[in-house]
Order: sequence, then structure tokens, then C-alpha cells
Amino acid sequence: MPIIAQEFRGNIVDLQHHGHAAVCDSAGRLLWHHGDARRVVFARSSTKPMQALAVQQTGALQRFGITQQELAVMCASHGGEHMHTQAVRSILTRAGLDETHLQCGTHQPFSPNAVYDLLTALHNNCSGKHAGMLLATLAMDEPLGSYLDPAHPHQQRITRVIAELCDLPAEQIVMGLDGCGAPVHALPLANFAQGYARLSAAAPDIVAAMAAHPDMLCRPGSFTAELQRLFGDRLVCKIGASAYFAIGLLDGSMGIAVKIESGCTAVLPLVVLAILVRLGVITAAEAESLPQFYRPELRNHKGEVVGRIEAML
Repeated sequence: MPIIAQEFRGNIVDLQHHGHAAVCDSAGRLLWHHGDARRVVFARSSTKPMQALAVQQTGALQRFGITQQELAVMCASHGGEHMHTQAVRSILTRAGLDETHLQCGTHQPFSPNAVYDLLTALHNNCSGKHAGMLLATLAMDEPLGSYLDPAHPHQQRITRVIAELCDLPAEQIVMGLDGCGAPVHALPLANFAQGYARLSAAAPDIVAAMAAHPDMLCRPGSFTAELQRLFGDRLVCKIGASAYFAIGLLDGSMGIAVKIESGCTAVLPLVVLAILVRLGVITAAEAESLPQFYRPELRNHKGEVVGRIEAML
């Protein structure tokens, strides 16, 4: 299995991470790859912009007057900060719902800046996605309580959207359950890269919302938020759990899908930036503007530098 990144402690390779990357154009032509471009993996939260497109297709965004910021949080793996939970609460309120309708469960917020008296489903990083699913279900007069059932009409709608964007028959998409209880989709990296190459043309309002509100997409200061903030004029990006990452260029020329087999997210930003530099999407100097991600240092508990991470591309 191909090595995609190495961790050095001193001058010795201490850890090796295996992984794959696929770069495709909107027609599905493979432009570049590392490892197995046909590796079938769960795209996890990288599907959220596509899931938001399924909501938009029901007319729910217009019916309930969803703002651009609220649309961005529907695509988010957010940090559970006040701006995130308030946006999700606002989505629900517009539809006459509240957090008790969310079936995503609860977890400790991703952001250390999250402040709360009571931990609720609003703090779940996927609560915006779930709020969008509820809105679509209401807009289509479909059963509300079973909105996460893979057989539910809206979940079937989501699978069709992903299949169409990624140019793959729906029956070839492997289904599972995500950490938030929603159906999750596994498909070849190359197909998902193709889907992201098509995303800006298929979902311009969603891409615009993500570009305008990068801090709604993830924890502020995170790699996703910073990459979207700095280069939102040329790309759209979304991280997925267990070290998955997807990028689409706004001109539709290519999409990128990356998977670190170990699920180690610590090496993912460097790998993604190295790929973007290799492809000419950003320059090395632009990558250097994110030194915490492009030149990651390994430090011990005393703050001493003990090693580094290198991409193997």
C-alpha cells in the first residue's frame, strides 16, 4: 500500500501513513492519482454539500427563507460555538421545530471556545445537516420521525444526488451509518473527485455560502476553515471524518479526493496542500502562508520540537 506521509522523530522515520488520492475532471477523466484511485471508502462529511443540494432541490431553502449563513452550517462539521448552534436553532425555528427533533445525538463540541450550560444535539457537529434534512422532509410532506431511515424518501433523494454528481449508479454506492446516525456513502475516490469537479456548476448557491462563511463550516482556525477562507475564490473544500478530504475547483476543471488509511487527520492538511501545490492550484508561497499546516512540527509536552511530518507524493 502506498505511503502518503511520514512522521520523523529526529532524523528517523517514526511513523508511516498509507493513503490514496484521485484527481478527476468533470467528465471523469483521471488527471493524477496517488495509490488506488478506485479505492472504495466512505466519504463521511465530505458529502454534506451534496446533501445540502438535495435539500435545495425540494424547495425547502426558499420556502423557509434560509439565509446564506444557515445554508453554510447545513454543510458544516461545526465546532459547537454559539454562532453555530444559533444558526442551527434558527433553521429549526423557521420550520416550527426545535432541537428535540434532531436525531444526531450529542458529543463534546469540537471547538474549545464552545460555551454552554447544557449540552444538546445542537452542539453535534452534524446538527446543521440534520436540520436541513428535517426541512426537506417537511417541504415534501414526508414522515418526520423516520428522516434518518435509509429507505426514507429524503435519504433516497440524497443518494440519487450523489450518484448523479459522481457518475455512478446508485446501486453501486455502499451504504452504512455515520457517527450522527445518518446514512453514509462509500464510493471510489475517483468518482467522488468527479462529483466535486461538478459541484460548483451544480450547486452555485451552496458553494457561494461556503465561501462566504468559512467559519461556519468547521471550528474557526481549522484547516478546512482556513483553506476555504484563503482560497475560496478558486476552490470549495470539505473534510470528512477519519481523514477524508474533498476539493472542487470553482472553474470545474478538477475535483480532488484524499483518504489517509490510518484515519490520522494530523497528516491530512500537509498532504492536501502538497497536492494543491503539485497540481498548480496554489503556489508554494501560498501554501507557506499556512505554516501550521504546511510545515507541521511535532512537539513534546515541554514545547520542544522533536520531529516533523513530510508528504510522500
